[in-house]
Amino acid sequence: GMTCKVTVTTYERGDALTVPAKAVHTDKVDPTAKYVNLLGEEDKNPRRQPVKIGKKSGDAVEIIEGLAPGDRVLLEEANS
Repeated sequence: GMTCKVTVTTYERGDALTVPAKAVHTDKVDPTAKYVNLLGEEDKNPRRQPVKIGKKSGDAVEIIEGLAPGDRVLLEEANS
């Protein structure tokens, strides 16, 4: 009877940019297209920003393209 302890890391990216999953929306016309509602400098008129998503972990989604660190997004769908 031998035993051992194993830790398996399936994905790790220290510089990953993530947002809450509920901030990422799916386009109604193209279900493969994802976007977030990006807030401007004055918090007025959020604009739709296309994003490319990566891995999901719990309540967070990795953003591969479309956002930069410090960008602010709405958690809910903006009224357009």
